[in-house]
Amino acid sequence: MVVICSLNCNGMRNVVNLQRFLSIVQDRKFGIVLLQETFWDDGFIQSIKHMYEGDIYYSNGTDGRQGGAVLVSKYYKDKIKCIYKDKQGRFIHVTYHENDTLVNLVSLYAPNVVSDRCNFFDFVIDYTKDLDNLIIGGDFNTSLSVLDRGSKTCHMNDEPYRKLTKLMNDNNLYDIWRARNPDCRIFSWKRISEGKLQQSRIDYFLISRNMSSFVQSLYYNVTSMSDHSFVIMNLNCTCIERGPGLWVLNNTLLFNEEYVQRVKDIISQEKESELFHRDFLVWWDNLKYRIKRYSQILSSDLAKQNKREYYKLERQINNICSKAASGMVIDIAKLENLKLELSNFEIEKCKGAVLRAKAIWAVESDKNTKYFLNLEKYKQESNAIKELLNENGDTVSDTEEPLHCKIVQNVNIKGINIPNSNKIGLIYQHADDTTLSLCNKESIPEVFKEFDLYGKATGAKINRQKSEILCLGTGNLSVVEKDHIGLKVCEDYFQLLGVFIGKNRKMCDEMNWKNKIVKIKSLLNIWLLRRLTIHGRKHPSDFKFRTTRHTNINFNSLPIKVDTTEPFGPVVLNNILDANYSHLETSKTDSKLFER
Repeated sequence: MVVICSLNCNGMRNVVNLQRFLSIVQDRKFGIVLLQETFWDDGFIQSIKHMYEGDIYYSNGTDGRQGGAVLVSKYYKDKIKCIYKDKQGRFIHVTYHENDTLVNLVSLYAPNVVSDRCNFFDFVIDYTKDLDNLIIGGDFNTSLSVLDRGSKTCHMNDEPYRKLTKLMNDNNLYDIWRARNPDCRIFSWKRISEGKLQQSRIDYFLISRNMSSFVQSLYYNVTSMSDHSFVIMNLNCTCIERGPGLWVLNNTLLFNEEYVQRVKDIISQEKESELFHRDFLVWWDNLKYRIKRYSQILSSDLAKQNKREYYKLERQINNICSKAASGMVIDIAKLENLKLELSNFEIEKCKGAVLRAKAIWAVESDKNTKYFLNLEKYKQESNAIKELLNENGDTVSDTEEPLHCKIVQNVNIKGINIPNSNKIGLIYQHADDTTLSLCNKESIPEVFKEFDLYGKATGAKINRQKSEILCLGTGNLSVVEKDHIGLKVCEDYFQLLGVFIGKNRKMCDEMNWKNKIVKIKSLLNIWLLRRLTIHGRKHPSDFKFRTTRHTNINFNSLPIKVDTTEPFGPVVLNNILDANYSHLETSKTDSKLFER
């Protein structure tokens, strides 16, 4: 099935409005869109092609007016072929092939001037005389009956009407919407002029009578983006049933308090199940299914509620227009307010379309396979400067070494003399982290000069949001100096490679050890639930404790107590290993450490 939509967009050169329109096209899964009065030119189309994934067939007017286009979704572009388009921006003919059925689809925009419209219909009659399975949609600027005119505008059996009737008779075409709605009054064009409402139904589809069984539905939708309405037709040339497709959670439900509370209740209920303790993986799958099923039901209910409100709003607009067509006095202000509410609905639909587009892209887009990742990595390495020659003619391949050399060679940058040594501590580099020890404030501007020079050569930039300064001893910075430097100035401590160091040793010891011990307990208690043997429990605990211990002991001694109530050694022994000291005979190093 393909959804075909026709719209006189009344000019769509505003990029914001175009993005909004394309969001609606994607959200409502329009396969083919017939646009009239686009006001596009070749340059504008080239600038917007990246915004639409499908194909765009267009015919632009010579004076920047008129203009027509056929937008074809990426799912149907292999089945669509452009046959002809005029140079006046009024006529485009494409074919659609589905299940051995070739459909001739024509998008047209008839002129406003009567004489030009007659000549245009003569051209259409001559062009379509040999076409079968014909569907003509667009803005005809001609009504077909008295029911298609409202307010003071009247239906006229003029020459354009007779030409259009001849077109329908010669090709065995008929107005399928009017045939299925013989007494209904709906208007596709509405305009308020001098406080009066003008309206008519001049946008419709004419189809061959033998194609009638393929049309599942045809209806009009009011929109705030144009003074014309959407004309939407569902055309089904196949009998193959499609599955439900991939389900993706609508994450806007997370802002719904009722939904969040219900999910919490489901989790609480499932925790009381026997499977929670007996077979956790089966329990997890059942929980996900219950949450998914509830999410689907709630999403469906919310969607139906929004549709009811949308269609209620649309009916109110159509009722007001019908009253105006019957000669009754209407409230123009109320009509404008209803259109404003309709615009808000469409904006929300656009937001939903953006979310669904992201989900589709995540599922159906190009995958980051190992091959493409390695190819990109190879290209990056090929475009990089891997070696440099220093002043002594030696080859330098370390990327950090040029910065190190420039800072060390700068005589205006003074480091700190290391006690009991003839060496100076100035710069320490670990991967992309650089730490400097400066003995005076005058060295700070010189360091930034070297950073700027290094950035111009390599493209690297200092991350000022993550950079910090700590003043030790009697050193301090004034408010003016702090603003000039532009970095965060720490008062008592800062974090270096995951370890807190600073003036207050007690505070640093507390921050370095307390949170880590809590994490060790939390992680290794989970391992205890797996009912491992003592050796099986020892391996993860030994690994976790050693990695945390070695990182911190390089800077801080292991405290006997982390706080006043919980000694460190028994915490590890009792809560992590859940064993006696006799089980740790093979770990003499750790036993000695605990004895400290």
